Amino acid sequence: MPPQAAPGLAGKSLVPLLDRPDRRIKNAAYTQIAFEDVRGLAVRTDRYRYIQWHGRGGGEELYDHASDPGEFRNQAGAAGMDNVLRQHRRLAAQYPW
Repeated sequence: MPPQAAPGLAGKSLVPLLDRPDRRIKNAAYTQIAFEDVRGLAVRTDRYRYIQWHGRGGGEELYDHASDPGEFRNQAGAAGMDNVLRQHRRLAAQYPW
């Protein structure tokens, strides 16, 4: 039986990854950005990085790492990206600010 976390601790155990390193335990990685009065939240999935900006103008960015690994072309307003944008907005909305 794997070790149990102490009561009251938040988070998810990484023990399954030690047993099977190829196992997936998360859909996305999150990064918070804060600078003066601007806050941002980045969501990184296998293929995309999505960024929501709050404060001083706001805005969104979406980068396709399959075709643009250097993140030079923001695809947030591009035709055909509506479903990808919706999916990443949902992931961002799940982040526990």
